[in-house]
Amino acid sequence: MEEFDILVVGSGPAGAAAACYAAERGLSVALLTREKVPGKPVICGEFIPAIDWAYEIIPSDLSWILEYTYGPVEEPGVKLNDIEAIEVRLGLSRRIRLEFPSLVIDKEKLIRTWVRRAQKLGAEVFVRHTLIHLSQSQNSITARFRSEGRSVELRGGWLIAADGTMSTAARLTGIGRYAEIALAINQRFRGVDYPKDRLLMWVDPSIAPRGYAWIIPRGAEEANVGLGHPVPAGVRTLDLFKRVLSSLPELRNSTPSSELMGKFLPVCGLRRSVQVGRVLLAGDSAGTCIPSNGGGINTAMISGVLAVDAIARECGETYGKSLRKALGALLTRGLRYRRVADLLMITIGTWRLAARVLPTWLVKRGITATSLF
Repeated sequence: MEEFDILVVGSGPAGAAAACYAAERGLSVALLTREKVPGKPVICGEFIPAIDWAYEIIPSDLSWILEYTYGPVEEPGVKLNDIEAIEVRLGLSRRIRLEFPSLVIDKEKLIRTWVRRAQKLGAEVFVRHTLIHLSQSQNSITARFRSEGRSVELRGGWLIAADGTMSTAARLTGIGRYAEIALAINQRFRGVDYPKDRLLMWVDPSIAPRGYAWIIPRGAEEANVGLGHPVPAGVRTLDLFKRVLSSLPELRNSTPSSELMGKFLPVCGLRRSVQVGRVLLAGDSAGTCIPSNGGGINTAMISGVLAVDAIARECGETYGKSLRKALGALLTRGLRYRRVADLLMITIGTWRLAARVLPTWLVKRGITATSLF
């Protein structure tokens, strides 16, 4: 049986960043994914705030994590587009421009960059490996995977579970499902008539109940188009997406350039426990998605690096405390803003009134999950 210091399950932003950082710290690491290619398929708007926003959110003594996790964004081909502002449409009657410097990235290339760096430093990557069993002892953890019809066992000192909202690792350790999740769907389109330096958020309960629809330009030629909402919503998500496509004039002459895909997101903040024995949860497995806007690429990477940092310092049990210090306030604020928005969108009538009277500064703070004071 092969043995590693760390087993990383899941090759999204959290897992890929964790594997790379572990290799840089001189730890032996195995990155395991059930996919054929790490980072695929991409089911994401591919939007992240600029690092200046992150500096305001993260405690100053953890700023090194931002410099590390934002580093690959500058690699050739990863950053696709600079966004200067978010256009928020509240129903059909009000439009707000929020200055908010941010980036659109190629998520697949971001993950590929992390993985290649990790491999150059000695990390091993196992594709088409599906986790099916975990057993822990005092000093190690054994993971069993199914791969192309055979059973594979690996042993690690620790396991970082970065395998998404419906985390198998979390289930196998006895952690229950999230109390609240959202469904997000996304498809790429060409010929979208929308400025490439803006992002559109359309907030309307008739389009996305307790959620929003979006257009996120991937440069001049292509855009991510999608919507997200908590489930259950009482209406078919595909019907809502068709309504978005037929309602936005910016999409009138556009054509799809990818398949329509969807995934579940946690929208209730950090899990109460992000560690069970020698298993540390990261990314969507831990609940690092921002509840008020669904963003989570940068917060996922931060969680993955923090997990490795705790292990490398031989105090993995401090991971939960470090994660809450880094992201707890942000995610708690995001959840509170989401709760308020849910109340405002409880009926079409209450939303129409709120859309007229909500102050712009409050809309911005809610969307970006920043402090009121």
